[in-house]
Amino acid sequence: MDEEPTLLSGHRQGTLDPKANRVDDRESQPTPRSLDQRVRTKDGGDGAHRRGGRGRGRNGDGACSSRETTCYPPKSRGASARGYIPDRRSRRERKSFQRLAERWMPATAWVSAHRKRRPRGRGGRWRRVFSSSTAGDVLMLRLGPSALEMMAVPGNGHTNQSYHPSPSARHAVEDVDGPSKSEYVRPPPGRIITLKNNKPETHPQQVHVSAVGAEYMRVSWITEDKHAPTVVDYGKVSGVYQWSATGEQTKYHYFFYSSGLIHHVKVGPLEANTIYFYRCGRAGDEYSFKTPPASLPIEFAIVGDLGQTEWTASTLAHVGSSDYDMLLLPGDLSYADSQQPLWDSFGRFVERYASQRPWMVTEGNHEIESFLFFTQPFEAYNARWRMAYEESGSPSNLYYSLDVAGSVHVVMLGSYTDFDSNSDQYKWLVSDLKKVDRKRTPWLIVLLHAPWYNTNSAHQGEGESMRKAMESLLYESHVDLVFAGHVHAYERFTRIYDNEADPCGPMYITIGDGGNREGLALDFEENHKSRSLSLFREASFGHGRLKVLNGTSAHWSWHRNEDSNSNVGDELWIESLSSTDACKPRKNSIQSPAKDEL
Repeated sequence: MDEEPTLLSGHRQGTLDPKANRVDDRESQPTPRSLDQRVRTKDGGDGAHRRGGRGRGRNGDGACSSRETTCYPPKSRGASARGYIPDRRSRRERKSFQRLAERWMPATAWVSAHRKRRPRGRGGRWRRVFSSSTAGDVLMLRLGPSALEMMAVPGNGHTNQSYHPSPSARHAVEDVDGPSKSEYVRPPPGRIITLKNNKPETHPQQVHVSAVGAEYMRVSWITEDKHAPTVVDYGKVSGVYQWSATGEQTKYHYFFYSSGLIHHVKVGPLEANTIYFYRCGRAGDEYSFKTPPASLPIEFAIVGDLGQTEWTASTLAHVGSSDYDMLLLPGDLSYADSQQPLWDSFGRFVERYASQRPWMVTEGNHEIESFLFFTQPFEAYNARWRMAYEESGSPSNLYYSLDVAGSVHVVMLGSYTDFDSNSDQYKWLVSDLKKVDRKRTPWLIVLLHAPWYNTNSAHQGEGESMRKAMESLLYESHVDLVFAGHVHAYERFTRIYDNEADPCGPMYITIGDGGNREGLALDFEENHKSRSLSLFREASFGHGRLKVLNGTSAHWSWHRNEDSNSNVGDELWIESLSSTDACKPRKNSIQSPAKDEL
């Protein structure tokens, strides 16, 4: 082999040591085993894997442990893919199959040995190359006497069922002359990366900022010291703090967990498109953030269902490589799921990025955390991630809005709080949309968690009730774009209203592929009723970028993670509905609720 495989380990890169069969960077985590179980398909190919359980090879001779994510043959029989190439093959066939094996088999299985061995019976031993997870079955591969054989172990554990790959996957298997430029290695679920606090109790940690109106920012952080001051010193020159501001403190308890002291400080007024240096609690490190521009153009980074895995680290590294102005996150942040220390770990995990640019988030199902005696949902989310809800007239941190760059109105909705016509959220949304002057604010963007349109088999119909309740409000207000998460894949629809293509309806985009621990939602339905409305869909980790250039044009691009690279998988130019002659804002049919109803 000319090159050793490189593996992304948390925030760092490691190279696989062929002798030790591990990453040679001792501090890198997680182990490379989870990163090498990959299934290669063409771009846009629909995955053929479904939720399944663990199982052994067809002949029962695979060396699989219930705790392992990869099956390996006994060491006495050789550990390389080369050992599975029958001696009777021609030299050309051997090279061809070896190239294929090196593309499909886990790196740890083919770098450690080089001897050839004739397979027993019908072929080589089975290897599991795609782990059991919420995203897919256990996919078994082996090199048989004349072909690469595949088998999927379904949820019932039986192994006598054949696996039928999608056309794109089948084409990738048959193409043994080398990968084409359009091929993509779909990653498995990633391991959680937990970061512990290594700072003194008085020093701030988990620092992040959010926008509060056009001239203010909110700085949030946590200290283990319950008596640390809630103050932010800031200025335009590093180390020189011309101004200071104080704010609020809060904390919460969850079972036996007690949070640190959570600080929120609103700083400003600030100049637009300016870098400010700041220090929290008059202790610890200096940070800096850049304020959004006062006018167009502006660039948003959009990422959903983030989590804290090695794939999350890859996504954030790609996001951070661009000079974006604001990050929008449509729910599912930490994936703590009631394990409160994971909220702390997540705060440390994203601090490097969230402390430099405003992060505007809304809640997802993983933020609910209502359990047994703790019936109050979203307690950790509301305490840690306070957004600009009061400034937008909202009664809840679960939904709010903000104006950005003078021409973009962003609405963050809550999929897991009441949304029927009698709810506070519905009444607030009616009032908020009524205030938007599309002549002055040509762009209107909405974010929520559970998608209203979805052709993936995952989470089918979960956003339908909310769609029926609120879709007409968005349509009458000429909302340009609706972003959602929840489904761990990327999908872009045409403009839609009431399940039909409509040039004056919003464009719907699902972007729940930030890197979460549950893996990808691989199964798209070909016979779904909305299939004709779906223009692009792919189950890959990545993020999106929306650059609003002026009042009429914006550029959207979706970037998939390909190891250390971030490649554009989908892009298009978008025209605002307020500038489209056929969709000029007409007399708004939305009726504002009475003041006593708000």
